[in-house]
Amino acid sequence: MSSKLLDRLYAFARELPRLLEEDVRSVVVFGSAARSEDFVPGLSDLDVLVLVEGLPRRRYYYFDVEGHEVNVAVYTFDELLALYSVGDPLAHMLRRSLVIYDSGLAEALPAEAEVTGHTLRALRRSIFAALGLAVEKYFAGFYREAVSHAYHLARHVIRYDCALHGKQFPVSDAEVKAAASGDLEALFLLSFETRKREVTRTEAASLIERAIDVLCRYLGLKPTTLRQLEAAVWGDAMTVVACEETGSLVFKVERYSESGLKILKVRGEEAEDLTY
Repeated sequence: MSSKLLDRLYAFARELPRLLEEDVRSVVVFGSAARSEDFVPGLSDLDVLVLVEGLPRRRYYYFDVEGHEVNVAVYTFDELLALYSVGDPLAHMLRRSLVIYDSGLAEALPAEAEVTGHTLRALRRSIFAALGLAVEKYFAGFYREAVSHAYHLARHVIRYDCALHGKQFPVSDAEVKAAASGDLEALFLLSFETRKREVTRTEAASLIERAIDVLCRYLGLKPTTLRQLEAAVWGDAMTVVACEETGSLVFKVERYSESGLKILKVRGEEAEDLTY
């Protein structure tokens, strides 16, 4: 099923030069959809890089194909080379990509990017972005998606650890698993397997709590647990942003209350009202 679905998604990607209002020179699939063994039907996205001649009319395009989001990022060749020069994670991800269409630009890209300070900073931001999305999906009742974002968190932390210690940037799930150990490996494997099936609220909550614990111990942060966050929010959360502030894991939450939109910053047992 996965193989046939991917074939149809690839067929759509081959149509992008016709569908986009751009002078398309290359179409490259990256992320899990570039590796059939990592693609999860009904959950994984199709991430596509499009190289164009001249400045793009738009930087991003979004499509829905058979229930899968197709996320298209548009760059010029020189812009992508600049990402390679600073060691952007996207450049590292392209090491395991699939060229769908090319006029010669994609094959001219470097074989690999270097790990830099930018790589570390970008991966660290991605860790907290994934945690915020995991909690946001949990509050919205999308428990399988919440677990999937916890899986992304674990993957980002393992990549960050590899970059920090001068190891090769792991791209595929097999590479990530091989690079992991201890609690990070256990979190990655649990979230990797759990996201393949339907997930209950209790399972999602337990996995997110575990992710917070592993993350905070790894980064040396004082935790804010999901239990503490739920106690402070008292209802549905519209958006959740996770970040680190002065050695603590902090959540900033937007939610509606009887008095209107509320913005809360939650740090441990403390909740600060940031509503203007």
